[in-house]
Amino acid sequence: MDNVKRKQQGLPYRYDDPALLGDQHIYQNKMIEYNRTLPTETELRHTGVEP
Repeated sequence: MDNVKRKQQGLPYRYDDPALLGDQHIYQNKMIEYNRTLPTETELRHTGVEP
């Protein structure tokens, strides 16, 4: 049962649903790269970090 059907039935979401996990690793990697920047690297922080 997918999360849409679970929601319709009032059941909790499944954390391990592949539809939810799809791009999660991409976003996690971007967040890690951002967090590795120094506070003084404002230009890099504002333009984004490429994984």
